[in-house]
Amino acid sequence: MVSEDVAIELQQDLMATAIKRLDVSTETGTRAAEILKTAAANLNTHVHGVNNVCAAVLLVACRQHEEPVTMTEVVEAWEPVDVDEDVGEEFSHSSVGRAFNHIGRALEIETQPTHPEALVERAVDEFGLTDRTQTIAENLLGAVRAVDPAAVGAVTAKGAAPAAIYLAIGINDAETATPTQVDLAEALDTQDVTLRSNRDSFAAILREHPELSGLPDPDSESQITYKDVAPQQFLDLEQVRKPPSAASAESIPDDVSIAEEEERIQEAAVLFGDIRNFTSIVQLYEGAYGIVNELFERVERRVAENHDGEVDKLLGDGIMAIWTNENPRQKAVACAVDILENDLPDIRTDAPFDLEMGFGIASGELRRVDIADVDRTVFGDNVNLAARLEGLCKRFDAELIVDAQTSKALQETPMYRIPSRDLQGVNEPRDVFIHPNRSDIDHAEIDQFNQAAADLEEGFYTEALEFFASTYGSRHHPYNQTIIQRLAIECFDRFERGEGDSPGDRGLYTFTETQLQRSRPLMDAVKQVIGECPADTPRVLEVGCAEGELLLEIAGSCPEAEFVGIDTSPDAIKTATESSEQNVEFRRTSPGRLVPEDSFDVVYLNSPLYSGESYLEVLEQVRDLIADDGTLVIQQAPSEFDQKLRESAEEAAVMMGYESIFERFTYPIDFFGAEEIQDVHDSRDWEATVERVAVGGDVRDRIQDFTTTGLRPYLEQFSNSVERQKFKSEFRAAAQRVGSDLNPTVFLVTAHPC
Repeated sequence: MVSEDVAIELQQDLMATAIKRLDVSTETGTRAAEILKTAAANLNTHVHGVNNVCAAVLLVACRQHEEPVTMTEVVEAWEPVDVDEDVGEEFSHSSVGRAFNHIGRALEIETQPTHPEALVERAVDEFGLTDRTQTIAENLLGAVRAVDPAAVGAVTAKGAAPAAIYLAIGINDAETATPTQVDLAEALDTQDVTLRSNRDSFAAILREHPELSGLPDPDSESQITYKDVAPQQFLDLEQVRKPPSAASAESIPDDVSIAEEEERIQEAAVLFGDIRNFTSIVQLYEGAYGIVNELFERVERRVAENHDGEVDKLLGDGIMAIWTNENPRQKAVACAVDILENDLPDIRTDAPFDLEMGFGIASGELRRVDIADVDRTVFGDNVNLAARLEGLCKRFDAELIVDAQTSKALQETPMYRIPSRDLQGVNEPRDVFIHPNRSDIDHAEIDQFNQAAADLEEGFYTEALEFFASTYGSRHHPYNQTIIQRLAIECFDRFERGEGDSPGDRGLYTFTETQLQRSRPLMDAVKQVIGECPADTPRVLEVGCAEGELLLEIAGSCPEAEFVGIDTSPDAIKTATESSEQNVEFRRTSPGRLVPEDSFDVVYLNSPLYSGESYLEVLEQVRDLIADDGTLVIQQAPSEFDQKLRESAEEAAVMMGYESIFERFTYPIDFFGAEEIQDVHDSRDWEATVERVAVGGDVRDRIQDFTTTGLRPYLEQFSNSVERQKFKSEFRAAAQRVGSDLNPTVFLVTAHPC
């Protein structure tokens, strides 16, 4: 406990000196002495230390009398002395804060927080600003308070006041004094990063509520510059402090002009970074702002000096940066990784709290505009997307998440692919890509994860869960356990909802012996193209290889070529990989996910035209895999190929008296004519030729093949095996009657990239 003698001695000497340095009123000094004597007589404050208690008492008195004095200023004004009986905490900013809270609560002293208007007045005096600037600043605070009271409350006073002054100086073209942001921040005991964050928030509120500032309502194609703000709109204190809806239309001047110029950037990258748990950090740890400010200073230098980027704005606890020059995606990712691996660990060693960051990066077209004389920024869909990706970081325990375009530019960097995420403000689900937190994970391990994620997306839940279960909680796997857990939960949820492809649907595309024989035109065409290929070792890709029968047949005749077969069916690829051919490789993936070591000289597909949409998608994906001088070969069944057999199925239903079952039935495969196939290729920059070629095969084999595969969608409409067996019998009888009319030709498409 502080003795009354010590209290009187300190009050007469050190406190008097501090009061003089702070330039507070005599009444505040007298009140500080009274509080100190009361605390010395009634409270056990020895744990805090004499110097901390005395400085805290002075701060309590300042707050009671609404003196615009901060804790930091009191600490700097106090000259600590050695006191024999003092065994408490060392004198420091945080120790004074703890003593301040103890004394205020114990003595039930009501203190008035420092409001930003008081700090504005102090800054005006310090920098010699005009009364007009002070009035504009105070009314800017009032305007913002009408929309967001918390933004200009006592807690945020040290950030709000310098931001309002800085904007007021920009609005008041008659102001001659020009203190910098750093000058204002230092004068009002805050950080530069805090000032900029408040500045951006205030500017956003003024743009969203033009009735507060006398601005017309800006649309998406134009923005307002602060030189267009009419200062008189901020001189009526009562008007701007009313709610936004109360502002009169007459307050908006007719002569305010709108800046129409904007710069469109075709190829750019946007990065959003955010400090995790920022609010809790600054509330619980004294000096946190200093550590955060040091981090952002290093981040700014890293962006601009090391990675040729540009910091667009600081957001209080976050940062937005852009890259608009050569290789923007690569530079943005390299910058984020550099911060995570170098800057953040360095700062973290000196921080008394966990310091973590998350980054989101998206790329594509941006638009750059002048928002204000103090702010030139960018906007566009990719800005929102980058912000949403950053928001996913905490959900997946990730440090860096990028969009598909950015990932595509960094194929050498293995990334987790999380398919089809719904993101707020984004029109359609997007694939997102997570940069591993660990540097020791390689492409092969990432590929295994991505295949399991693809299985989840495509409805192969058994295969997906088998992977997630084997890797979750295992120290032998380097995977991000949060991602594994979340995707496993998604698997269970979809199971419960009954989602996923049915075995019957996948059975439509089962490759039979009859289909192998029917594919002779395709096999002969592919062999011919390989033989004419100028490459010493032609690279050949089959998309939708099933169990590999067709590929193995071709590979056996072309030992000089390298073959890759891809399919999304786990069972099919498992069977295919049992082959012992040296020049053949099978992968369970799709053309959109395949990342080849080199482009392919020949790509072929067997009957991929299940729908116009799927064919367009395949053509776009294959275009990224094939060499510029490569050849695409496709065999496609025409619309009339199985038409008679489908009609026989409908006749069988009529014969059974079940025609009502098929009134709304639609066969799940579309068929197209030669002109439609030609148009599809032309629309995707392929130079294609389409020819009709004959195929062999016995009529009975054709009927049996359709019964095994093509009849399945019909069979699924019946409720039991007896009905299905009867339907098959009726179908065979009807099919035999039209066997001589079955079309014996297919389309053979040969195409080259334009």
